[in-house]
Amino acid sequence: MSQRLLFVEDIKAQRLLFEEALEEWNTANADKQFELATAETYEAATQMLRTSRYDAALLDLRLPGENGNLLGEELAKACVFHYGIPAAVISGHPADFDQSRFNRMVAIFDKGDGDAYEKAIEWFGGLSHMMTVLSGARQTIQQLGATVFFLRVWPRWSAYERLKGIDDNHLVGIVSRQYASHVADILGIDSEENVKWHPFENYVVPALLEDRPHTGDLFDLDGEFWIVLTPQCDMATEKAVSVLLARCEQKPEKAVWEKYVAGLQPGSSASKRGDADRFFGRLVNQSEPAQHFLPPLHDGLPLMVDFKNLRTIPYADLKQSLNTRVASVANPFLGNLTQRFGAYVSRMGQPNIDTSHFA
Repeated sequence: MSQRLLFVEDIKAQRLLFEEALEEWNTANADKQFELATAETYEAATQMLRTSRYDAALLDLRLPGENGNLLGEELAKACVFHYGIPAAVISGHPADFDQSRFNRMVAIFDKGDGDAYEKAIEWFGGLSHMMTVLSGARQTIQQLGATVFFLRVWPRWSAYERLKGIDDNHLVGIVSRQYASHVADILGIDSEENVKWHPFENYVVPALLEDRPHTGDLFDLDGEFWIVLTPQCDMATEKAVSVLLARCEQKPEKAVWEKYVAGLQPGSSASKRGDADRFFGRLVNQSEPAQHFLPPLHDGLPLMVDFKNLRTIPYADLKQSLNTRVASVANPFLGNLTQRFGAYVSRMGQPNIDTSHFA
């Protein structure tokens, strides 16, 4: 499967050099092919991005334009933030490119280097697997989006049309949320068609809300992990004077965890595999009422939320500590966390009856 690569360069000789470099790459890499599309101007590239789907883009930094801006940088911004594809920039003056705008994720190549195009293509080749997965994900979302349109949006369109006091921008937001939520629901249903959830899906990194805490936010406070339990509505309205958090312990011990992880590896004996299945089954099925299991974060040990170990922090202080937030529990897993905490605190227990009186 080939990846569609957009090259934007106004000088014909440079376009020919890149085409030659790409042909050499395709000849030498049968499993990582690139299909080339070229544009000579900022306007042409913008139109092509708007009307066609590309997997990546290489952009000349100094494209001709009326206002003197670095239009290649503007195109890189569009590629990354609007179209969700990796982009690289090539320039005879690489120091003029501000990589900090992109968290240094957009690569810069010096046009003065004799092998700049070869280096750029090699960089894209290293991202080929990501491009393939993203392309498949987009196709899946598009197919399920068609299902949502046919079964849910189109039959109810007359109801959308009757909405009062809503302009088109507002309506676009409403319909977009319907598409996104229904596609997510379809993908999240346990069925033979859908893959099972991967443990890393338990977290959103970095957290979606940048300006305030949220239920399920995981903080590293003085070397300890603490998770927010306060309802998000109270924090959204800033009615929460204090925020309730539960401590998260890294357990079981590393040796124990690695022992059972090894039991899942191919070639393990049936008995070791059985022991591992039972061990992980107890964790995932939440056998301890006072604890809640969270999968490993950043390839470390799993976390056990301890509902017996709670603390409160003033909301204003926690809001000022967002730089210590390491992740958030993803929405599909958040309900289970709050439900289990609610079930734990509602366990009143049976009064201690003197059973000797049954005699």
